[in-house]
Amino acid sequence: GEPALDKNGRQRVLYKHTAAEGMYLGDVSDREPGVVKRITLRPRAYTGYYDITGLYAPAGEVVKIELSEKDMEATGGICVHIGQALYNGQANNIWNARNINRMPVILNTFNINKSNATLENGIYTAYVGSFLGGPIYVRDERVNFSVTVSGGVNYSHYILGYTTKDEFYKNAGSSVPFFDLEVWENGVLHSGPKKYAENFTYEQLYDAAVLWEKISLVSTKVSTQGIVFLYDPFVAAGAAVAFPGRRSVNCPMGWMSNSLNYNSFVTSGA
Repeated sequence: GEPALDKNGRQRVLYKHTAAEGMYLGDVSDREPGVVKRITLRPRAYTGYYDITGLYAPAGEVVKIELSEKDMEATGGICVHIGQALYNGQANNIWNARNINRMPVILNTFNINKSNATLENGIYTAYVGSFLGGPIYVRDERVNFSVTVSGGVNYSHYILGYTTKDEFYKNAGSSVPFFDLEVWENGVLHSGPKKYAENFTYEQLYDAAVLWEKISLVSTKVSTQGIVFLYDPFVAAGAAVAFPGRRSVNCPMGWMSNSLNYNSFVTSGA
């Protein structure tokens, strides 16, 4: 595609905004190594969700996305998020009718398709980034496809049934101040500052994930869907707020440590 231009006709440049400082109670080290990661995604039992890549886009860094010509044809293009999103793809903000808007809005969404990606040697290439940075997610498609992400950095996360112990502890050493725990199929995503997850061991997170899997199996008897819990300094309404139609819950940051603590959860709730 054509490069984006500013109001003076100059090519726009991505930079790190000052608001990115300490956004998740910490900062990505300038020494954190960028990686190249190829991820294969398959459809879930439900539609309209996004998948953890385990990669974080540092503020102001350009991230390359590559998709084969075959997968571009099969998907019709893919959608990439940088930053926390409600499961329906909207930013964690508040409805316009309330006339209250979060500043800054921390979600950047990129629809990558034939019109804005460059095809060369059977590979479509596009570039994404964010002034504020954030976790990189790729939205579900109804087909299997693979995507290669270059320039992001690893961050701490745990996916039940997928993340190995070695991988978990390697990623736990990342300077990225963010964490995700996911039960994948009809499941649950807990997403927020690493500060509230870093004291849990691999085994403790396994216990918490199995508990949430059982909770999700009960709830999906009524509605086959997953749900994302966003732990955030911004809460759109009240102490916490659920958006059932958007399959999301917006909670204050500190609640995440309770949700991931199996022992306290089963004895006294969260």
